[in-house]
Amino acid sequence: MKSVSLLATGMTALVATSAFAGFDGFSVVSAGNIGGRDVYRVYANTSGGNYTFLNCFNHQTTAGSQADVLHNDFAGGSWNPNFTFLPDQAANDSYATASGLSGALADTSLDPSFGSGAGSAIPHNAGWYDGSPGTANAMGSSLMVMQVALASGSGGYSANLTIGYKVAGTTTALFGYGSYSVGVPAPGAMALLGLAGFAGRRRR
Repeated sequence: MKSVSLLATGMTALVATSAFAGFDGFSVVSAGNIGGRDVYRVYANTSGGNYTFLNCFNHQTTAGSQADVLHNDFAGGSWNPNFTFLPDQAANDSYATASGLSGALADTSLDPSFGSGAGSAIPHNAGWYDGSPGTANAMGSSLMVMQVALASGSGGYSANLTIGYKVAGTTTALFGYGSYSVGVPAPGAMALLGLAGFAGRRRR
């Protein structure tokens, strides 16, 4: 499912293009502090077309660290959503998903680059995909593709990610590229925000 060679040949075009066919980038929503963990949900957004999710791949951490990512699942610490059985586990577990769901209905498989799927960090260039091709995990206007639970108040991290999807009922794969960030801004970023606010007050 992972199309590294295809991505390599098209990377320049992907990076240089600000928009992709139907894909509007990733967004992050904070679910708040749950059980002493800061929980974030990452969504893939579309322009509202009839799209079906295929996979996420080439995950690359670009800033910060995933060292503070925490798990709460049956396997004792896996990104595989199939091991998150109970609602209280799902509430503050970290997992990847092809359907926006966890547990038995997650319909998600980790690609071989993920290894066992255990641990805080997603391996460089790893990804996940629709575990039952043909099940048509509809994206709608947005689809949750992962949940990240961090140790409360940790610095978090930023990452790049590529998504594969298609128009429902077709076989041609489309690809989009974007980034997401979870956690509180690093001290340097906080300082820049403070300076921006100060400059804004000076102008007024």
